Order: sequence, then C-alpha cells, then structure tokens
Amino acid sequence: MENLNITVNPLDTTAPILNEEISQEEIDSNNGVNIGKIKVKTEKNNKTKNISGKIYSQGKSLYFKGEVEGLSGGKMKVMIDNKVKKEINLGNGADWKVKLKFNKSKTYNVQFQYVDSNGNVVDESKKYKVEVDKKKPKFVNLPPFLVKKPGEVIWWKATDNKKIKEYKYQFNGKTRKTKKDSFVIPANTYRGIYMLKVIAYDKADNRATRWMTVRVR
Repeated sequence: MENLNITVNPLDTTAPILNEEISQEEIDSNNGVNIGKIKVKTEKNNKTKNISGKIYSQGKSLYFKGEVEGLSGGKMKVMIDNKVKKEINLGNGADWKVKLKFNKSKTYNVQFQYVDSNGNVVDESKKYKVEVDKKKPKFVNLPPFLVKKPGEVIWWKATDNKKIKEYKYQFNGKTRKTKKDSFVIPANTYRGIYMLKVIAYDKADNRATRWMTVRVR
C-alpha cells in the first residue's frame, strides 16, 4: 500500500470581526455631511456660547447658530416640542442662525433636524431644554431708610417664582455680587448718608432693583 501524507490545517479559532460602533461624526462623514456644534446666545449673554445643560431665557430673543457642510439643497428644521416651527434652506457649506421667541413661561424641548434634498433626515441634534421665565423677582420687607453702625448687618429679602440666582449690591462706590441676602457695613465707613442699591437676579436674568438710604452713625 502506498503511503499517503495528509496535512491537517489547524482550525482558525479567531472570531469574525463584526461591525464596530461608528460614531455619528463618522456616519456623517461617510455621507459627505459634516455637522458643526450648535451654539446659543441668550438675553444675558452678549456672545454666542456652547450649550451646556438647560438654557434659561426670558423668551424675548434666543439665538441659535450652527454649521453644516455637504447638504446642498437640504434644509434645517427647527423642532419645538416635536413640531416643526421653522425651516431654513441650506447651501453647500452653510452657516445658519435662527432667532426664536417663546410666548409662555414653561420648559420647551428644542431640536434641529438636517434634511437632504430628497426629504430624508440625515442627522438631528439632541433635544435642548429651554426654561422660559418671564416673571421678575420681588423684594419684600425692605425699608427705604435705615440707621446703622459700621460692622452692622443690613438684611434684605427677595422672592421669585423659580429661584433667586444671586444679588448685586452697590455701596459707597463699590459693587459686589453675593448669594447671601445680607451685607455688612465695612468697619472703616465714615459717618454720613449713603445710598444702597440691591439687584436680585433669577436664572433667566430677570431682575428687580431696590434703593435704600442708609445713615451710618
């Protein structure tokens, strides 16, 4: 009988590589669409800033801004509470911006959808929560005139439908911010008549202002 040489290849125990997770940026890049970060400018900010957390607004003028490339003939849809409120035509390599106003004091969900020329949704942003608050804080129990000594405390109190964020006060030519509802008259303050100005702010930058005459003795 003729000898036979048989070669047995070892089994390949390496598991096949499945599709890895692909980031949204990679998907957009593969489709030839690049979506930039969305920024916002509120009533209290003079500059457009990146969005981090909930957006607080008085509802008067909220500006959103973004960039998109590779979506020639497409549109950007502004969705508020899952309903289309505005549509913006996009060019190839377009910067877009939109101004939004809100009538009621409540929390809104704002989202931006990017649609190609065939009406297909190519990408969409996360949902941004916009807290609209149109109500100003109110001062309570704040007398118009006080007599105090250096080192003594002047108290005030303000209320808000949401929450007081901070106070700003001006006294004897100096301005300070504080989260406390009080102020200590500096020990080196001379005798005389002074004006104390206190401003209360909420998170939407609504504010209330009160003046107080302080006689330091």
